[in-house]
Amino acid sequence: MINRRDDDLLILNDDNADAPADELISTKIDEPVNLPGTIKLPIKAQPDPPSDGDYEFVSRFQIGVTRHFVSWFQEFMKQKDQDLAPTLTTEQLVLGRYNLGSSGPSPMEWCLKDQCAIDKCSFIEWCIKNGHTHTKEGFPLFGKVNAFVSHAWACRLVDLFDAISQHSDEVTSQHLNIHSHRPPPHEYGFFLDIFVVNQHLFPWNESPPLNFNIVLRSTIASCMKTIVVLSPFEDPIPLQRCWCIFELHTTRQLQASLHVHMPLIELERFHDILIRGTFDFNDWISRINIADADAVSTADKDMIMQLVAASPGGAAALNRSVVILLSDWLISQGNAAMKQLTPNERIETNLVENLAGILWRQHKVAEAGALFSEMVEDRIRHFGKGHERTLAGQHLYAWFLRTRSELTRADEIFMEVVQGRQSVLGEKHPDTLSSRMEQAEVWKLLGRLDECESSMNSVIGLWRELISTTPDNKANVGAAGRSPRNQLLLLMYRSMQVYVSVLLALNKTDVVAMVSEIIHGRVKLLGKNHPYTIDAIIMKVVCLSKREELKQIDDAFLDQMQNAFIFLISSLGESHRRTLYLRSALVEVTSLLGKQSLSVVTPASATEENTDFGNYMMVGCYDPSARVLMADGCTTKPAASVQIGDLLASPSSDGRSYSPVRVVGHTIQASREDGKLRELVSVGNMLISPMHPLQYLGKWMRPIYHPFASSARSSCELHNFVVQGFLPIVVNGIVVSTLGTYCPGHHDFQWPTHALWGSGRIVEIYAQHPTWPTVRLSADDQFLAVIKSEAFAKEFLEQSSKNISLRNLLSKYGWKHPNIQYE
Repeated sequence: MINRRDDDLLILNDDNADAPADELISTKIDEPVNLPGTIKLPIKAQPDPPSDGDYEFVSRFQIGVTRHFVSWFQEFMKQKDQDLAPTLTTEQLVLGRYNLGSSGPSPMEWCLKDQCAIDKCSFIEWCIKNGHTHTKEGFPLFGKVNAFVSHAWACRLVDLFDAISQHSDEVTSQHLNIHSHRPPPHEYGFFLDIFVVNQHLFPWNESPPLNFNIVLRSTIASCMKTIVVLSPFEDPIPLQRCWCIFELHTTRQLQASLHVHMPLIELERFHDILIRGTFDFNDWISRINIADADAVSTADKDMIMQLVAASPGGAAALNRSVVILLSDWLISQGNAAMKQLTPNERIETNLVENLAGILWRQHKVAEAGALFSEMVEDRIRHFGKGHERTLAGQHLYAWFLRTRSELTRADEIFMEVVQGRQSVLGEKHPDTLSSRMEQAEVWKLLGRLDECESSMNSVIGLWRELISTTPDNKANVGAAGRSPRNQLLLLMYRSMQVYVSVLLALNKTDVVAMVSEIIHGRVKLLGKNHPYTIDAIIMKVVCLSKREELKQIDDAFLDQMQNAFIFLISSLGESHRRTLYLRSALVEVTSLLGKQSLSVVTPASATEENTDFGNYMMVGCYDPSARVLMADGCTTKPAASVQIGDLLASPSSDGRSYSPVRVVGHTIQASREDGKLRELVSVGNMLISPMHPLQYLGKWMRPIYHPFASSARSSCELHNFVVQGFLPIVVNGIVVSTLGTYCPGHHDFQWPTHALWGSGRIVEIYAQHPTWPTVRLSADDQFLAVIKSEAFAKEFLEQSSKNISLRNLLSKYGWKHPNIQYE
């Protein structure tokens, strides 16, 4: 890396004497000092280096490229005999021959990483070091960041440059209109990671590593504007990339503004389908799932997912956050498009109904209701009653009324729609059957169960007839990538689920075969973790429970229940009613089948917020006879026999291989001598502490949530280990954490004890114990009481200096050892 104190690290800036304080390129420092991580800035361009009094200091992550950099860089590339091909991706530009498998044209012999190889710095730093700070005309290449550009490395470089040029023109035009044609006081700076970040040493790999907030959050917070380059718009690459999704989430967290850029040709197509109302926003956002998203490197994805797991709500909350952000943007685009249409054009398109649907999903109910009502009135007036377009609008409006519990009005409209569609389209048309299904939902809520049963029985029969005559033409797929026949099947499964719910309400429970058909079909078409599939699994459990046939569950369906349970924990949380219901069912089923059962968890104890993490924390975590897997992946040792220096097996993230890790610490919590029993959990043949994280199906959780766990009591001693890298190990065939292991999805770093015990910081504390590295503690050792304290954890993590020693901090909270001298 470049030494940040080098005098030749300069960046130039226009004269800003007349600019308001909030528009300055950077904050003027009266006496220049060598700030870590900053770059020295002269006020203006001149042939010779300015004097020290002309410098400013700006964080290296607060500097971006200007619109003038675009043309300069193109000329720079020509001098390198490198043309910027239209298909060149940013990944190719940065890595070139270093990444032969990257997208774009054949690898270039020259790349950004090559250019900065000697200095091991970012490209901006290289430019400054070598005097490339202005164009020949004197325009600055760099400026204070005013916008953060989010993009995928698989996107074209020309699209990034186009976004910079277009946004600069817009900002300049707005400024000239407001300030009576006075030019802007400074050039707009755009944060582009490929130029700002050191590609030889990423900030989080520096020594010491920079906090992620410095690189991302602070940059976005300083400019409060994010520009995302979405291309191609039909299937935007950034919505399938970890970094981009996380950057959009951060943008919403900070309440920064979002600006979406598309190449001109794609933008015209997007506006066209938006106005015509054929844009499928639901399909667009269905791809947003940070857990499934890609990253340039596995290390990057692991780092991001750790941050996601430590955030409130985890991946599910982050995905929802990004969907909301993009929904707000689309609503603004829809409203802008509406203003461009004449009254008749609005009626002819589907824009109004699509916009109303997005508003409803955003819980903007009043705005959605007004649009739905307006749409129906306009279509009745324009097309007349009974017209196919009018009926389609009435169907949507009645559906909206049902979601608002305005059932009587919804029933009246659905009746009119069903009769109209039967007359215009026929009784077997998918739209007619869909309206009858939605009408039956209203009847069910009104208590008209007999009518609902009769109608749905007829509807399902008609669905089967229609599907039997529809060829499975896989070449003819819709927006969601499904053939017409598969789309009909999904609609039929929806109707069957409504029918089953009605039959159960009528205490007619002979529906297990029908629910099994729904599950099988949805697993095939939607996947095992789709919410509709999970709904069907829960419905089958309800059916079997009502029929008292839980004992007849086979292993295949038990696996489906367990998978659904794990998915619900990660997506909805441990205390959600669906999670708790399915867990209770698993307890009963495993008990009936003679398997070890789960312990029923009450809602109060199922949430981390209602649990005192410290009071349940034990240092010793499994019993002395628990078998620890050694590095060869075959042999095991009892926990009590493991020695310092032993090599244990640590599983890979996918569980397919092991790596050797050395034991560097062993903690032993003595057995109780007062006759009292500890509250433990039995999993298989292992006894483990209630709060010690373990894995099941790749998910970290407390032991009690393991499907084959049960409550237990014992006075036995308990063992735990410190291994190199704080990695997990395998005990009794189960992946468990060691001291300092970070467990994504389990640890929530808003709690000080989680942040302490889920990191190597906890090992720093144990190293202060005089018996380290084999730390022996009594059953009620005061040392444990102190380090389990939220107050101690908070102060320990917050102290930024060595003014108070760790031993004195332990002493302050009540632990003193007779063999240690204190200040």
